[in-house]
Amino acid sequence: MRNEEKEPIDGTPALVITYGNAARKVRPLDADLLVMGRSPVCDIHLVSPDVAPVHCVLVRRSSGWLLRDCSGRPGTRVNGRAVQETELEDGDVIQVGAFSFEARLPVDPAGKGALPVPVLIERLQRSRRRLGRLALRLRKRLGDRFLLHQASARLKLERAELNQQVESLRLHQREYELRMTRLELSERDLATDRATLDREYKALQEEIQRHTASVQSFEAHAARKERELEQRSAALLVEEQPQKGHDPEPAGQAPQQKLLAQAEAAFRKQQSELERLLRDFRQVLSAARTSELPERKRGSGHRERLPR
Repeated sequence: MRNEEKEPIDGTPALVITYGNAARKVRPLDADLLVMGRSPVCDIHLVSPDVAPVHCVLVRRSSGWLLRDCSGRPGTRVNGRAVQETELEDGDVIQVGAFSFEARLPVDPAGKGALPVPVLIERLQRSRRRLGRLALRLRKRLGDRFLLHQASARLKLERAELNQQVESLRLHQREYELRMTRLELSERDLATDRATLDREYKALQEEIQRHTASVQSFEAHAARKERELEQRSAALLVEEQPQKGHDPEPAGQAPQQKLLAQAEAAFRKQQSELERLLRDFRQVLSAARTSELPERKRGSGHRERLPR
């Protein structure tokens, strides 16, 4: 915004702000060296992104005021013309970024107010010291900025390493999930096999019970037949005793003895067959029990290893 108000000037060289926002509209040129820029350590602090940290300097000389550009880009303009170094005259318009200044440089024709040479030398040395301190501050800021860039580069490297570690952890997690899925499938297959083995074992137990009942029934039937055979043998012996000491046996007694011998032979045959069946059954029973024990041990071993 253009500033139309002008503060009174008592004949001292000064810069009057004609465009731009600033707390002070008039800035007296009361030093031999004045620095203008965006940096807070500048004598004339201008807050704008178009202004360089050290934009330009104003130097008091015996012939007048000298303006020197220090920004390089976007530069400093005097009366609309870009300059690197120029002598200022009263009424010149200085453009620094978005700010415009009017130079008020009154001429002292009588030479009043001229300072002696020792005072000018002291002011110049003081201005040089101030400029040196400003340069040291700027160098420190540049060093801090360089350290900040180094820290940023190191942070980028650490972030890249961290991303690699995260990707590696994701791969390990996928492998772990795949192994867990395979383990669950193995557990399901094992449970199915165990259920099948339990059904087969139950069916085998039922078959063994049926065979046991059949053997017991067969043994009872054989015992009953043996008792009947013994009773018949005893009855035959009782019938033969009264006929001892008499004449040779009658012709009808030979068929009875022949039947008795056939019955006894059939009984012996059935008895041997029964013994063979009993042996076979015992072998089957022992084989079933021996095959049952490893299966139970293997099933218990699987159950103990699964939680691991």
